[in-house]
Amino acid sequence: MSLINQMLQDLEQRSAGGIHSVPSGIHGQIRAVPARRRIHPAWWMLLPVPFLAGAAFWYWMRPALPTRPPRATQGAQAVQQIQQVQQVQPASNLSLKIASQLDSLPPDTAPATAPEPKPYLSPTPVTPREDDRAADKAAEKAAEPKAAEPPKVQQMMPAKTDDARPVEVTKHVSELTPQQHAENEYREAAVLIQAGKQTEAIAMLQQALKLDARHAGVREALIGLLLQARRSDDALKVAQDGLALDPAQPGLTMILARVQLDQGDLHAALATMEHGMPYAGSNAEYHAFAAALMIRDRRNKEAVQQYTAALTVQPQNGVWWMGLGMALQSENHLPEAREAFLRADRSDTLAPELKAFVEQRLAQLPKP
Repeated sequence: MSLINQMLQDLEQRSAGGIHSVPSGIHGQIRAVPARRRIHPAWWMLLPVPFLAGAAFWYWMRPALPTRPPRATQGAQAVQQIQQVQQVQPASNLSLKIASQLDSLPPDTAPATAPEPKPYLSPTPVTPREDDRAADKAAEKAAEPKAAEPPKVQQMMPAKTDDARPVEVTKHVSELTPQQHAENEYREAAVLIQAGKQTEAIAMLQQALKLDARHAGVREALIGLLLQARRSDDALKVAQDGLALDPAQPGLTMILARVQLDQGDLHAALATMEHGMPYAGSNAEYHAFAAALMIRDRRNKEAVQQYTAALTVQPQNGVWWMGLGMALQSENHLPEAREAFLRADRSDTLAPELKAFVEQRLAQLPKP
């Protein structure tokens, strides 16, 4: 209040002394507040004491501010003081008072509204000592070594589909068929045979035959092992069972006929071969074996037919030419028999004893 009054009085004195620093239009409207009764100077000395005590109490109890208030707050304080003066001074003097008060501010301060203070994180005021303690704790916590975090394992999640229904995954487990199992047993038995384990191989082939009774290779190999083991009855049974399932097996038919021949049953062997003749086709070995059995049974005419069929497929087989010559000689077809023996001798496929037998027959036959 006193500061504002002194400023107004100074302005009135300048106007009265001829200093026209204020426009004449508002010169007559500015009046100073009448001087009050003066107080004893001793009271002026005691007057600041309560203000200083209040200021000290306020300074001690004020909340700690994070930053220094900007200079713009000085303008806000000046405006507050002017509002207090407005209660005493006339409204007409307000503009000059504001201008005078703003002139006393620093040049870089603008009469702007003071920014609102940011709210504190804690509702309770924090003293400077508590700030220091919090800063020390934060520094200690930062200095502590952090525990190593376990490595994150990135899980592979199935891709989401637009359909909310669960996706059904059908797993197809390929299982071996009985035929495939039998083939595997057959291959393992071959390894056992090469290793000389005949008994184990027979058991494995029997198991394979139970899985696939129509496996011709398994059945023929089993018959061969049974014959080596002098189990001809078991071999005969295995061969007969196979032909009962499928008679169109020329190889198995010849095996059964050989087993029957080894047992001394020539007629059974011939019957087996004749039964399988419709399925022989152009099997040269089948026709030649049937012809050999027919010569033993003195069925030479039929033997000539079977040897002719075999030699049509394999004309370089000397043994078959020898058998044809014997059948023709028995049928008294001597020129044809001599020609057959000559073809056998020129084939160069005969063993020495057979070659000697052919030369003996050529010597017996008349030359043309």
